[in-house]
Amino acid sequence: VALVSKWLAAWIAQKIYHMESADGLMMFGLTTAHTAVALAVVTVGYNMILPDGSRMMDETILNGTVLVILVTCAIAPISTARAASRIKIRDLQSDGPADESAVRRRIHSLVPVSNPITAASLVELALLMRERHEGIYADRMFALNVRNDNSRTAKAMGENSLKIAEGAAAGADAEMTLIERFDLNTVTGILNTIEERDITEVVLGMHRKANLIDSFLGQKIEQLLRGTNRMVTISRCYIPLNTISRMVVYVPDKAEYETGFRRWVVALGSMAREIGCRIIFCGPERVHGLISGVIRQAGLGIRHRYHRIDDRDDFLLLANRIIDDDLFVVVGARPNSVSYSSDMVELPGFLQRYFERNNILIVYPEQFGESGPLPTFSDPLNTDINAPTSSLWYGLRSRLAAKELFRRFTGRKRPPRINKL
Repeated sequence: VALVSKWLAAWIAQKIYHMESADGLMMFGLTTAHTAVALAVVTVGYNMILPDGSRMMDETILNGTVLVILVTCAIAPISTARAASRIKIRDLQSDGPADESAVRRRIHSLVPVSNPITAASLVELALLMRERHEGIYADRMFALNVRNDNSRTAKAMGENSLKIAEGAAAGADAEMTLIERFDLNTVTGILNTIEERDITEVVLGMHRKANLIDSFLGQKIEQLLRGTNRMVTISRCYIPLNTISRMVVYVPDKAEYETGFRRWVVALGSMAREIGCRIIFCGPERVHGLISGVIRQAGLGIRHRYHRIDDRDDFLLLANRIIDDDLFVVVGARPNSVSYSSDMVELPGFLQRYFERNNILIVYPEQFGESGPLPTFSDPLNTDINAPTSSLWYGLRSRLAAKELFRRFTGRKRPPRINKL
């Protein structure tokens, strides 16, 4: 009775207001859950004692109400999620919104450069990801070099990197603003520039692992992802981008609910259009229609197809299908985001183990919410600054020094065992 009555109410409202079936399903999903009110009413009736000593509502009604709550609370989110996907697909596959400015906003791209060797390739990647609006590119691009050293070598390397970035942009007839910044460290300089210039997306290169304990993304990139909610693209390409023959995109579950879903689809589609390659989207089946709607709405006109992937084993099988001239694109997710799952924790390890020799592009879409607090001198993001020595290192160094002094003065190799040093 609880389910049928809610469904009838939603169906009648759908017919009266000439809505579609997805709208009626959405109303049913949002109203069908029975929780606090039903439990409160039954609890009051169960605790109320009648004059003859019996309860107004017995245990049968109480158990039945709990069962109603269980069933309705299980059906409500499933119905709402299915209706939301249908409504979103319907909106994306339509001819277009009434106000195009409501969907597209001005893109400000930031390209941090620190190495003259990789500066040109990063600028080329940012140029390929631009969205063409009415036949022109109206976005702004910035090249940033952050240094915390005033030495002549650091200044010369920074100026050379910016000149190469400017030359790469000029070769594509694009205007690029150069920014040379002296800041606490690299991460702090990028975060401050993002706030000052209203940056919407960042394009940077992947670091090289210096030792075994270093992470796949590196400490700087991990701190940058925690400090901003803007779209961040991380590149590791061994070949020029214009020689890529195919793009394979891994889309995680629930990626369509992220704020920057449309932007990364358009960015990758624009790249495939400029290069002239085909693109394959690998992910859950329900996201395929959403991606197709975005591509159609943006008018990209690219060759694209879809491959269904439901679990981690299917993701690992992609390692045997990626060849040297492919670009493997991974859509990541920050912690506490909608599309974040336990598999995202192991994703860097999988990329390092199975895709070590492949061209990789990792995209972290823009997320809803405020960015993290900017670092200060009390929280310096000590990537480029020597951190204070921990007490454990002090204790270990003191013990080693004591052993060395004992060996020198006594000639014995090992000091006598004592309880405290």
